[in-house]
Amino acid sequence: NAYYIVYGFALFVLAVMEYFVSAKRFNDLGKSPAWAGLAPFCMLLAAAAVWYQPRSEGWMPAWGVWPFLALAAAVVVWNIAELGFVRGKSR
Repeated sequence: NAYYIVYGFALFVLAVMEYFVSAKRFNDLGKSPAWAGLAPFCMLLAAAAVWYQPRSEGWMPAWGVWPFLALAAAVVVWNIAELGFVRGKSR
């Protein structure tokens, strides 16, 4: 059970690190740093949906996970495109 505690802690630490790096880059682009929270939130929401679906006892259909995964994938692709390929102020 210690593995789950370490894994959960590492997951949240990595999400916070990703948020701060993205917030700094969004600020460099002249956009609101609040957009940086969208990618970690969508990924954690998709992970929660994947975890909940088998435990829902039929309340959430199997296809109900796909919209969460599609949203998370779209936000991650947008995040990579926006933060990786758009020129900022400091260059």
